Amino acid sequence: MKNRILFKILSIFGFIVVVFEIFMRVVVHSTICRSEGCVLVSQYVRFGEVSMLILGAVLFFVLAFLSFLEKKNETIGLIIDSISIIAVSVEGFLVGYQIFRLNKYAISFLLFLQ
Repeated sequence: MKNRILFKILSIFGFIVVVFEIFMRVVVHSTICRSEGCVLVSQYVRFGEVSMLILGAVLFFVLAFLSFLEKKNETIGLIIDSISIIAVSVEGFLVGYQIFRLNKYAISFLLFLQ
């Protein structure tokens, strides 16, 4: 039960952070992540940074929405698991690209946690 509540909280928190980043990019023309790794990766995004952020916001919204419906339908848990596995795989690709191709690290999130 605690894991379900934690997952809902993290999904909502992720959605809020990504929407805030979209706001920062579009309105303020700034960003949360100012490390060299983030700047380099944002230059290599094919469809623009905001489009990637919108996909992230949709991902977190769908995960939060589905987590509230999980009690009603057992297969929703499998859908949440599949979406989460795909998201972690994509994130692993992006971090691997930063580390092995660009030789830079986006450590702003780690600094944010301290």
